[in-house]
Amino acid sequence: MGIWPAEALTEKGGEVNDYFEKLGYQVTWDFRSGERWWEIIKDDDLVAQIDMGVPLSDIVEDFCCFHLGKSGTSKSDYKVNGHGPQFDEMLKRVYENQQI
Repeated sequence: MGIWPAEALTEKGGEVNDYFEKLGYQVTWDFRSGERWWEIIKDDDLVAQIDMGVPLSDIVEDFCCFHLGKSGTSKSDYKVNGHGPQFDEMLKRVYENQQI
């Protein structure tokens, strides 16, 4: 896996940052593990990790499905790590704010 151009990463990260910040979260990037993740943070707690490179529209589409207890329906194949009440609350916020 190569290094992504900084301008592409900034552009993609900006879209995800803006969306989740409007929902009350902070977004950071993790490159330490050898994989590239967006980390969604609330009150200094890690709520979720999402593979980078996934369009925000696909994340929103899938998170709305997850909130309803269904499998994701987007065309993207990616990993999401998260569980527990904070993750469930984040899915609910995305579902209630589906507009990108």
